Amino acid sequence: MEQVANIFIVKSNFQIAPFFELALENDGFIVETVCADDSFIDRAITVKPKLIFLPVELEHGDGIELCYEIKNNPKLKGVFVILYSKQKEDFTQIAGLDSGAVDYLISPIQARVLSSKIKALLRRKPIGFGNQHVIDELVYNDIVVDQERYLIIQQGKELYLPKKEFELLSLLLSKPQKVFSRQEITKEIWGNSIDFQGRTIDVHIRKIREKIGKQYIQTIKGIGYRLES
Repeated sequence: MEQVANIFIVKSNFQIAPFFELALENDGFIVETVCADDSFIDRAITVKPKLIFLPVELEHGDGIELCYEIKNNPKLKGVFVILYSKQKEDFTQIAGLDSGAVDYLISPIQARVLSSKIKALLRRKPIGFGNQHVIDELVYNDIVVDQERYLIIQQGKELYLPKKEFELLSLLLSKPQKVFSRQEITKEIWGNSIDFQGRTIDVHIRKIREKIGKQYIQTIKGIGYRLES
């Protein structure tokens, strides 16, 4: 029997926690609403939730700093963190994702959307990939990346990509909405390969867009690429 996932919802300074707690419980999750106080980390270590739904705007303190603390605690390894906020500025979202959050959602958020994202996250199984963890199945909108079979499934159709294109798309999908710099992409996908040239990333992005659609990958001028939100 599949184990029921424990989820922490951290209280924010704009009260939406009870609404999401009820909605997620109705979807079969075990949900606990908690305060980001001095006992929070100890409580998280004891319960070891599968996911922490964490506001940037805490009642006391800063959610991005707390996310960084969670993700750098070895006793909480493997716990997903989703940040949410009323703040739409790119620099805040980038800071949140760089702190280790797997996603950054803008409030107001529909409970059905949140539940769907959580279910997709909990299907993830860590495997080795470069210098970071990725998963054997990634889901984003109508795209499924099957790491085990090395193929893309889009609207029921299976599509095989060349190795580097597949790895590049997998990297972007591993952290939706995170801006991956050109330096990060080069390090993760090509390492110290002597075959890498300056426009190689752009060529691969163009080929991926031709195959899955131009709407999925956004160019962040002067920085790199991310999935379109």
